[in-house]
This record gives sequence, structure tokens and C-alpha cells, in this order.
Amino acid sequence: MEDKAYKLLAEQLGISGKRAKELIDRGLVYIGDRKLKIARANVEAETKFRVEMPAKIATIYEDDNLIAVNKPAFLDAYEVEASIDDASLIHRLDRETSGVLLLAKSEEFLKKAIESFRNRRVKKFYTAWVEGV
Repeated sequence: MEDKAYKLLAEQLGISGKRAKELIDRGLVYIGDRKLKIARANVEAETKFRVEMPAKIATIYEDDNLIAVNKPAFLDAYEVEASIDDASLIHRLDRETSGVLLLAKSEEFLKKAIESFRNRRVKKFYTAWVEGV
């Protein structure tokens, strides 16, 4: 017997269907080693899901306008943004990159910060760690 993936996930985890759909839409749910991409996909009732929650994101600095967090590698910048209430990404880091990610707490500050990045008034520093040959 089949049912919608988000319904089965909600039942297995004891959460709402809305929350289950959100987890799937954020790319956090797997069946085996494959990411589940469609919440309404029909899956077998016996399907076992795996949810990979993002790593805990450490806040490095926060004031009335800005939040600076340490983004772990292999976590999408948009997942970080989604995990922090009332904050918007000022810039992005590649999924594979770890480092300081800045988020604005107001629309006004966001516009000013993006303009600073656009006009190259923000200095960026990169350090690479390489193993092997």
C-alpha cells in the first residue's frame, strides 16, 4: 500500500504534515542514500525515512542589526537562513565552504549591507585547507 511521503513521515515522527513537508522541501529527508525531493511522492507504507538535521549553528556576534554565524561545511546558506528567525542573508558561502555568514535583522540594514558588498567596501579573507596530493 502506498501513501504520500510527507504523510508517512509525519506519522513516523509524530509531527504535523506541514512540518514533515517543510523537512522534505528543505532537503533534509532521505530514503536510503537518496534525498527525497517531492513531498507528495507516493511511497510504500513500509518506507523508512532518515532525517538529517543541520549542524548546530554557532552565533559569533549579534547586535540590533546583524547576526554573524559560523556556517559549517556542507550546509546550504539558505538552510542557515531558514533556521534563524527574522534574519535575511547578506551574502552566501558555497555549500562546501565553512566560515562566517552574515545575516541582517532588518530590511533597511540588509539593503545597506548588500550595497556595501556590491561596491566592494567589504573585505573578504579566505583560508584553504588542503590534504593529499
